[in-house]
Amino acid sequence: MNINLWGVPITKENCNYTFSDFDKDTQEYINDYSSVETDTVNVVVNKGAFLEDDRLKKIKEIIQTHAYYYRDNIMACTNELEIQSSWLTVNHKGSQHPPHIHNHTIFSVCYYPRVQSGNLVLIAPDGKNSFQHDYKFGFQYTHWNEWNSNDWTIPVVSGDVIVFPGYLTHFSTPNEHDSPRLMIGANYWLTGKMQFIDELDRISA
Repeated sequence: MNINLWGVPITKENCNYTFSDFDKDTQEYINDYSSVETDTVNVVVNKGAFLEDDRLKKIKEIIQTHAYYYRDNIMACTNELEIQSSWLTVNHKGSQHPPHIHNHTIFSVCYYPRVQSGNLVLIAPDGKNSFQHDYKFGFQYTHWNEWNSNDWTIPVVSGDVIVFPGYLTHFSTPNEHDSPRLMIGANYWLTGKMQFIDELDRISA
């Protein structure tokens, strides 16, 4: 599913691979990180290389597949992809992920192996919807949609994979279930030359 939200390209798809499908070693590996309950979100970064563990090979392949889809079909560019960082997010009952962005990231991939409660909320760039870019009038709307809202809630279920630009502010709503909510994320950068035809300045990564 491709979502045109304020003109911002977002993709969402269920990969039909959830925590219950993981092999025993992978489940135990993730459970070790989610066994300690906290009132706030627990972000496990492992020096930003969480996905590099061999026990997460299949999960990394799923995330990579969606990253390549976003590059090839949404961005439609030929630059090579590079994972900047990867991590595990654990939300125990009552906790949520606060609003934030992913700096120095072209796009982010969020994979949810287990979700019983909570959604992903995206906030319009600069907090302005599609009709407020250069001004901020208080229009009277009949209903909310992808263009006139200032934020948008995306329901999340186990197995969902969502991709969005890293500059987009986002957060999660509280987990109200007894089971920890799990999200495995990865940030991507594009390598190679980045230069518009009519410009002198360029970036080579």
